[in-house]
This record gives sequence, C-alpha cells and structure tokens, in this order.
Amino acid sequence: RSGSLQKFAGLLVSLAELFNVPCQDRVHIFEEDTQTVAFNGGALFFNLRYFVTENHADSWEEAVSFWTVSFAHELAHFESLLHDRQHGRAMENAQRALLPDLPKV
Repeated sequence: RSGSLQKFAGLLVSLAELFNVPCQDRVHIFEEDTQTVAFNGGALFFNLRYFVTENHADSWEEAVSFWTVSFAHELAHFESLLHDRQHGRAMENAQRALLPDLPKV
C-alpha cells in the first residue's frame, strides 16, 4: 500500500506543479471504499483507493491520462460548481495549457 501511496502522491505533486496549484494547501489524498474518484471542497481531494483498485501504479500512462483529466475536472469546479458550459470551458482550458509539459510527468 505504501508503494501505491508514494506513486499516487508523486503523480499528484507533478500534476499540481503543471497546473500551478500549491500542492501543500490545495491537494489532498483520502482513501474511501466509494465510487468517488475526487472532489473539490475548497481544495482538491483524490481517492487513493480508486488509484489502487484501477491498478494505476502498474500502468503509468493510463494513470497519468486518467488523473490529469480528473485533476482538470476538479480544478474547473473553482470556476463553476455545476457541470455547465463554464465548467467545461475551464476544464478544457486547464488541459490545453498543460499538454506541452505532460510528457515530463
């Protein structure tokens, strides 16, 4: 479990740097046996259990793809609490801004 936690934390730190999000204050890991992948509660929360269940520690490319989209999705909720057009645009803009640096993760 600790190996998965280290990989997950490292991935989230890398994504936080790419998205220019202060990791210590805004990015948190939780572990619950739930369908919740991540949520935005004034900060970003990501579920370690989902990372482990999906075997993302063993499939880095899939992990980077999945969690990059999840990170952008939750980040976009700072722009809009709803899943509306504003949220969609914010999510797209966040992803577009970091794509050139994504291969560094």
